[in-house]
Amino acid sequence: MPEDTTSPKISQNPATYNAQRRRLLMSKLAWSIALIFILAIAAGGYLIYRKSIHFTHYATGGLSTYTLAGATAGTGASFDKPAEFKISTTPPSSKGYTEQVLLIQPASSKEQPDIGRIAMAVATSDPDSINTALANFSLAVAPQNPQDATYQALILPVQDFVNQRLPKGYGVTVLATPRAITTPRISSGAWIIGFTAVGPSKSTPPVVGEITLIYGKKAIYYFMVENISSVWSANQSIWTKVINSLKIDQ
Repeated sequence: MPEDTTSPKISQNPATYNAQRRRLLMSKLAWSIALIFILAIAAGGYLIYRKSIHFTHYATGGLSTYTLAGATAGTGASFDKPAEFKISTTPPSSKGYTEQVLLIQPASSKEQPDIGRIAMAVATSDPDSINTALANFSLAVAPQNPQDATYQALILPVQDFVNQRLPKGYGVTVLATPRAITTPRISSGAWIIGFTAVGPSKSTPPVVGEITLIYGKKAIYYFMVENISSVWSANQSIWTKVINSLKIDQ
């Protein structure tokens, strides 16, 4: 029979044999512990993935409609939201202005931001002022020149809205050029603006999102959606459906 060259050689000397056997057992034990550790990390990561990335209620048809009343008749708004988003503390309203923030709490560390946020605000105004603001904004964004002074002045309220509703310590680093959109329920006067924001330290993940600015008949509407960056792309189809569900001037 040919000699087996694949198995480790075990000495026939009893003392040496026992030492080699112990080393072999310790090596197998170390590999077993390492494998268990790797599997535990993978399982934990998968559970966080399930909690943070997949809106499981939505996947089974669990969208629910949320309605925000405006300050005056005909200025309410509504949208469909995944069931995981819960109402946070209601921000104080001022004359002609109402808003609400909904969020998903982080799955683990208190140092992490919310997994996702939705924020909506309704700023009522007279129709003439809204029409003027709409015309000015349309002219300012048409040349695609973010350095234009008029554009900067008109986009500042949008940037402030995002900054003030991000998780604590976060600030916008990139605000994309507005892109005009239409949806099944909004035929004109709407723009969507992508943004990226960073947190207070290197250990906090970036936040990525979009804000939709809509000029209605008697109000201007701000609608922000965002996720921590690691789960933003995985939820694009959901966010598209949420934005498409927006209904204004109710």
